[in-house]
Amino acid sequence: MSLPSNARGRESVSAWIGRALRSRRTANRTSGLKGCPPDEVGRIARDVGLTPGELIRLATMGPNAADEVYRRLEELDVDADEVRHRDPALLRELIKVCSFCTTKARCSSDLNWCPLAPDWSHYCPNATILESLGTRLPRAQK
Repeated sequence: MSLPSNARGRESVSAWIGRALRSRRTANRTSGLKGCPPDEVGRIARDVGLTPGELIRLATMGPNAADEVYRRLEELDVDADEVRHRDPALLRELIKVCSFCTTKARCSSDLNWCPLAPDWSHYCPNATILESLGTRLPRAQK
């Protein structure tokens, strides 16, 4: 990454610094996996139900990549710990789908401003499962 010329102004310098910092944070997130032999990465990936490529991609996303699924569960009054206890593979799949979702910005915005707006189920790839959990595992059953 090269430093922008002075002709581009301060904003470009700020943008360059931001990109450099984001790049460094992403590199740091995957550094633990980079030290693993490919067969070890494959084993770890299999253990958590991912492909090696998905595991590496997920590692670059950081620890908050699936925050929206936890927030949506909460809005639907579903206890994530209960889902984890009853069906850990299902929760892992919800997390994986949420992490790789392409409508994350819209979802996050909706959760901030109107959490139960009816259209969330039209764009959320986890909607069918989440709505089903909302009817099967409400908090009141705990």
